[in-house]
Amino acid sequence: MFLNGIVPIYKKSGVVSFDIVRKIRYMLSEKYKKKIKVGHIGTLDPLASGVLVICIGHATRLSEYYLAMPKKYLGSMLLGFSTDTDDITGKVLTCAKPYLLTPFQLEKAFKELEGKIMQQPPIFSAIKVKGVPLYKSARKGKKVLVPKRQVYIYKATVFNYIPYPVPQINFELSCSKGTYIRSFCRDIGLKLSLPACMSSLVRVKSCGFSLKECVTLKDFTLLLQEDKLTKILVPLGERLPLATFIVKDAALKYLLDGKAITLTKEKSYLNGENVKVFTESGRFCGIYKYLEDKCVLLPSKVFREI
Repeated sequence: MFLNGIVPIYKKSGVVSFDIVRKIRYMLSEKYKKKIKVGHIGTLDPLASGVLVICIGHATRLSEYYLAMPKKYLGSMLLGFSTDTDDITGKVLTCAKPYLLTPFQLEKAFKELEGKIMQQPPIFSAIKVKGVPLYKSARKGKKVLVPKRQVYIYKATVFNYIPYPVPQINFELSCSKGTYIRSFCRDIGLKLSLPACMSSLVRVKSCGFSLKECVTLKDFTLLLQEDKLTKILVPLGERLPLATFIVKDAALKYLLDGKAITLTKEKSYLNGENVKVFTESGRFCGIYKYLEDKCVLLPSKVFREI
């Protein structure tokens, strides 16, 4: 038996995201006596907990489409000091005496970071500069210019402010891929003229999966041992944020040969967009791009073996 699909895993705080990938890959390879591709769709910092979406087998080819979906977080930041990692696990760099913040000041700072912004990732991150991960350069004490990246903050909301003994802001954030919440906390501090760092983070939604849909690594292991992984495995193509096209079963071989699909009716609202294609019996065929001028679907990614 070979598995292809998505599984949302609950990652505990203190666990490295790739360690979960490594463990699942090892268990699957041992179980089925063959090398199986496993990856995650959007890493979580070790300090963070929450939704870590795991892709198995051919589902790894679909990660870019899931990544296009917003992520949602619940987090906390502390005011009055900053660190080299931009969270509480790092070395303290600066300190300042906090002042009492008003609701207006907090709302203004958060609103200013909504929308399309240029964000500078933390120096302790996996982003590569000249082929070297930033965290490796940081550990060696090397000074590296960290390039800013464009991200999108859909909504940033303060839901609690605790001024004493250490000022803390609890917040909710919806954002695009590539957004660093540690950087967001640092930048909120800059808006308030106070050093700040992230103190906790929970990813409550990612790739369309919520916390309540997650399973623990322990549950995953038990289901694998009992040959019941299909109970939690989301099949290829499902939950993808793309329009769906259904074709006749007789067209399957034609589709799997990577040929274009000619349509009989224009769908101008999909012009230039990717769509997912299934047969009438539910077999996922792949990702296609619709071209209005030719009224055809051109193959982007075809899934011959699933």
